Amino acid sequence: MIYRKDNYYDKIKNLTIDNFMVVSDFDRTITTSTSHTTWGVLSNAGILPDQYDFERNSLYNYYRPIELNDTLDDSVKMVAMADWHQKHVDLLKKYRFNQRHIDQIFSIPDVMSFRPGAKEFFEYLDKEKIEVNILSAGVGDFIITFLENNNCLYDNLKIRSNYLNFDRHGVIIGLKGDILHSLNKSSYAIKKNDKKYVVLIGDQLSDVMMVSGYYVDNVIKIAFLPHDNVNQLESFRDVFDMVLTDDESFSVIVNDLKQVIGS
Repeated sequence: MIYRKDNYYDKIKNLTIDNFMVVSDFDRTITTSTSHTTWGVLSNAGILPDQYDFERNSLYNYYRPIELNDTLDDSVKMVAMADWHQKHVDLLKKYRFNQRHIDQIFSIPDVMSFRPGAKEFFEYLDKEKIEVNILSAGVGDFIITFLENNNCLYDNLKIRSNYLNFDRHGVIIGLKGDILHSLNKSSYAIKKNDKKYVVLIGDQLSDVMMVSGYYVDNVIKIAFLPHDNVNQLESFRDVFDMVLTDDESFSVIVNDLKQVIGS
């Protein structure tokens, strides 16, 4: 199902080949809503002990409902999201996750799944030389490996995310820099530059924080509503200019862009 605000086409018609950039989330935006996230690819991969899977899943089952609970104060959720990320990093340290494990993970068939049309989306934006910024609360090392393995790590692509820090033996010792999670993206937001417009794509209400400094009507906000968040449909429709449900394809976005700027 596709929901568009009445002024969606009035906003998108202002785009030209050189006056906008794309800012996108990654997990369950570029990938399907049922795909493993970059934090979840190790679960049941057989690379770390079964106890890791149990502890990781326990963290997910505790913190994911908090992330989706729109009745909680944001300050409470912010603390919970930081705790979740830190505890998962501590798990990786506990079980001595190694840099070489990354290639092992992504040698597993279908360890992560592109949303339909996502590869064509990247290809189209690269062809037209349109700047793409991925701002992800996931694991940047895994995003890069996934895109590289699928021939989608194009020169027009920039990725801000959490990057793993390894010692000289390749064993994880933490993250490089501070934790980027779903509710503090405003601290890492892509700031206004020479591009007048932004096409923003995400799967959480908080993803609207991925850009700053832009006049509200100059940001075309698009959301893929995840399966485990359908109760927030009305909130999504209030916040985003277009909402796509049921693992809708990226071809909807590509077709709209092509109608405006050509192919």
